[in-house]
Amino acid sequence: FSPVSEHWLNLHIVWINQSDCLAFFYDISREKNLIGELQRARNRYLTLLEAIPDIFFVIDRDGIYQDVVFKGQEKLYPETTEIIGNSIFNVGFQKNMARKILECIRKSISADTIETIEYTLTTQGPPLFFEMRIARLDENSVVSIARDITRRKKAEFELGIAKTKAEEAAELKSRFLANLSHDIRTPMNAILGFTKILTEPGLSDFEKEDYVQEIHLQGNILMKMIENTIQLSKIETNTLDINFSFTPVNRLLREILNYFYPQLPEN
Repeated sequence: FSPVSEHWLNLHIVWINQSDCLAFFYDISREKNLIGELQRARNRYLTLLEAIPDIFFVIDRDGIYQDVVFKGQEKLYPETTEIIGNSIFNVGFQKNMARKILECIRKSISADTIETIEYTLTTQGPPLFFEMRIARLDENSVVSIARDITRRKKAEFELGIAKTKAEEAAELKSRFLANLSHDIRTPMNAILGFTKILTEPGLSDFEKEDYVQEIHLQGNILMKMIENTIQLSKIETNTLDINFSFTPVNRLLREILNYFYPQLPEN
């Protein structure tokens, strides 16, 4: 290196005799600068890879591991030396999944595309889910990036369950409101009907008392429906106070039977 000209030189010496020689200086500054830039770029990309919590594989078109970099998943895989040189059919994947990955590898090489495939990794604990992206590296190999998506899959699964429950709850609520409106109509019609009859002249005291009792009975039934609806609302919002007490089971079952028995032939 010449500090005066800031050039890199390659020196070749040819000896003419014991005391004289010819010195040939070749300017290699361009090559040295290019190598330096490539080295700095390599260091930047290595630093970037170190910051990405993914697993990197280099796999050839026959499914043989050429290189591997584990990032925080070392406990889930064999030693690196056990993987490099082995096939995807022997290390890490079931045969069906290995065949799919091999198809993606060859498709990525031939068509220069980025292929994505998801797979499950069986461990001693719960199964882990990974997403693998395969990109063409050269004419004979690909780089494969595996990312742990277990949390995302779990969230999607839980979201699906919550959505199903919400849809079921909405359907049940719609059916409940439809049944409630039907059940309310019966005592309301009775109350309105008997109230109208009471306004008619010529009714005896016995008839009036009978109609008033019927109105009172239907009013209690209607009030009970409203109370039950409030109770259901409290159950749904977890605000219901539960009190344990002795219950006359025979009377309760008889009341339930008497209430539903007329509906048995229809429903």
